[in-house]
Amino acid sequence: MHYSGGTEATGPYVVLGKHNFKLKSYTQRVAKGVGKTLVVLIIPFAPNHISLKKFSGTISLEEQTFYNVNKEIALSMISSGFTQIILMCDHYNSQQPLKELADTLASSYRNQKVDVYYAGNGYAKARG
Repeated sequence: MHYSGGTEATGPYVVLGKHNFKLKSYTQRVAKGVGKTLVVLIIPFAPNHISLKKFSGTISLEEQTFYNVNKEIALSMISSGFTQIILMCDHYNSQQPLKELADTLASSYRNQKVDVYYAGNGYAKARG
């Protein structure tokens, strides 16, 4: 399982990197529930809305850069023998690039019996 967080300033009362701290616990619970699951390191950076980029502490990646970094991580996982990869994130602007990446990789590697999934339902439920 590969999970992306984010680093953005949202006020003096909220810890910088809140997505990443939350994900450490969340990914462990998901992995335990799924079973036989390795969680790769959480990517702490993501695309941010332009309104957040002006705040000190926000670290933002362009969507294409975010897509490419996650693609390289997934390809590394495939190269080392993983056959089921789940892409997840806890950041609004990361959802679409990861969904597109999962669709592309799933299509490209299906014949090699590698499944790549995007799981956005946890984030959607949390936002709801």
